[in-house]
Amino acid sequence: KQILTTMYKATPDGIIGNEDCGQMSAWYILSALGLYQVTPGTPMFDLGYLHFSQATIHLDNSKDFIIQKGNHSEPYLLNGQPVSGWQISYQDIINGGMLSISSPTPINSPTPTNVMQWYNQPPVWSEQDGVIQVTTGAKTDFWRVTHYGFIRDNGHFYYQNITGDFTAQVKITGEYQALYDQAGLMVRLDEKTWVKCGIEFVNGVQQASSVVTREYSDWSVVPLPENPESIWLRLKRSEETVEVEYSLDGESYSLLRLGYLTTANELQVGLMCASPDGDGFSVVFEEFRLFD
Repeated sequence: KQILTTMYKATPDGIIGNEDCGQMSAWYILSALGLYQVTPGTPMFDLGYLHFSQATIHLDNSKDFIIQKGNHSEPYLLNGQPVSGWQISYQDIINGGMLSISSPTPINSPTPTNVMQWYNQPPVWSEQDGVIQVTTGAKTDFWRVTHYGFIRDNGHFYYQNITGDFTAQVKITGEYQALYDQAGLMVRLDEKTWVKCGIEFVNGVQQASSVVTREYSDWSVVPLPENPESIWLRLKRSEETVEVEYSLDGESYSLLRLGYLTTANELQVGLMCASPDGDGFSVVFEEFRLFD
């Protein structure tokens, strides 16, 4: 209850401080439960993915709110009924009951890639049984203006068009070598409006990285322990918002970024890689999935 109410105040005097710093701990807990309060202080929660088989919130009114993984065609069921708009209210939680969360696409069903195409095709690439191998071209990148002053739009992007809300996820294994070697997911409206996320190699360390660009690019990173062999990414688009998560085992995900992108209905989504400073590296994309 304290996380749901006191810590999510719309002012900077909450128990754990301002929303960009202290409230991150509350975001992590609720996101792991499949709940995300996009606007602090409002009683609505966007629905995501449960990172446990089942979780129970014990309420002060002696009721329980149970969140569990389900196997059904609807993404979300609240007390057995489909959830409209993929949101529930604070009152829905306080009333007690059960929220069942399911993926509308079976987890073992990779997305067909025969509808995908290249923007800036790499010099070497292959695809077999859903596994895509790429060798990036030298001095390739996606970036706009910020800090460096230049614009680069020659990175490699293997994409398809999609409308409305969606979730994309993929497993990435790269042989990163040079500064800023990168691979991950990308969502794009045009050359001025896009987000990329994944691994970026900085001073010998793999960084979980995200860049949101709306005319100007920004950049945020989280250093990963012991340069893992592979990383799993999940990117969710909900109306104008994109949410990025990463995992080191394909099971437990951590929130990396939540940002505003665009209200445009149709976007491009797919796989991204580039070598801004290097001469190219090899990367393998596996288990790419895209679902509503």
